[in-house]
Amino acid sequence: NPFVKRAQHGSRSLRWDMRHALLLLSLSYCAACTTLRPVELDTLAAPTPAVVPGDRIRVTKNDGSTVSLKTNALTPMTIEGTSAHGERVTIGVAEIDELAVRRRATGKTAALVASLIFGVGAVVEGVKQLPPY
Repeated sequence: NPFVKRAQHGSRSLRWDMRHALLLLSLSYCAACTTLRPVELDTLAAPTPAVVPGDRIRVTKNDGSTVSLKTNALTPMTIEGTSAHGERVTIGVAEIDELAVRRRATGKTAALVASLIFGVGAVVEGVKQLPPY
């Protein structure tokens, strides 16, 4: 029966779309939104510092240059880290004009996931409305 074959093909196509939608959703969650949050320099020596080893930071030096690092070690006087090029860098706190740490932005991520779910739902509903061919 040709109608049954069309219906089966349409169902298979819808399953294929749902798999892609789930893949897109999971990838968007993995690439969660981040934001740079300013850090006061005096908090580096606090009992619970705002920046810890492993954090990704952006340092604006007194001369206006910026450096992005993944932190390796922090002391009240220096920040040691690795640049995007793999170079080990040590910056004295006295050289720093501004410091920002990269953190997950849960609100942005939630909005992204919600919009993707809405968009995928709209596409799936649109596919359901297509006439059989």
